[in-house]
Amino acid sequence: MPFLMAALKHKGDPTQRAAAAALCKLGPAAREAAPALIETLAKTKTSGRFFMADALREVLKEDPEAVPFLRKALRHPNARVVEGAAKALRHRGPEAAPAVPELVAVLARKEMDPRIAAIQALGAIGPEPKETVPALIKALWDNNTNVQNAAAGEMGRMRPIKPEVLPALAKALSSGSRYAKPDFARALGALGPDGKDAVPALVKALADKNGNLRNTAAKALGEIGPAARAAVPALEKVAKQDEGYIRKSAAEALKRIKVQTDEGEF
Repeated sequence: MPFLMAALKHKGDPTQRAAAAALCKLGPAAREAAPALIETLAKTKTSGRFFMADALREVLKEDPEAVPFLRKALRHPNARVVEGAAKALRHRGPEAAPAVPELVAVLARKEMDPRIAAIQALGAIGPEPKETVPALIKALWDNNTNVQNAAAGEMGRMRPIKPEVLPALAKALSSGSRYAKPDFARALGALGPDGKDAVPALVKALADKNGNLRNTAAKALGEIGPAARAAVPALEKVAKQDEGYIRKSAAEALKRIKVQTDEGEF
């Protein structure tokens, strides 16, 4: 163990990576290396940080004091340390709920990677802590598209679905960043039948000039299923007139909605 911890301080990136990989394999048996991993994360400026973050997660896997340790790491001034701590917390799921205040605070940082890692951790913890959903809704309007996309993805996956999730995603689809709109549509589709109140916003998206958004909106309507019956006329138009791959998505959506037409079930 002392040898591996010393190797983490080596100036050569391959040596650091090899040491981190070895610690990752050792897992909980290498718990004493956690502070050294934090120290190395703060200093590394290469992709080796991913190896350090993986090792940190594994060595803390069975530690009952891991969450307090990682909460403290979330307050570290170094962005790489914060990112690594958030990733480790993500893998602990609801057990990491006490760290929600620190994870929400990370969303105020200027660096993108820690913010995305914090959003993913919040999603893994789930929607029950009262700070979680408001923080994710705020992130839908972040100045970084990748952060917006991450927030939308977690909101679409989290269960149970909180009442404020659908209107927030629908608003973002209607008036949010045009670059993130396909992800907002995708998140609404992930709500399944519970996304029925977003059908008007998704129908509007079917007429957008962005083909990726039209395609994603069509798929989302299909995922909502029969509750998206009001979208049938718009989907039929797209299925006849749009680009090939979008026509296919619209036709598949119509089948999932199971429209009853004069010729039988579509």
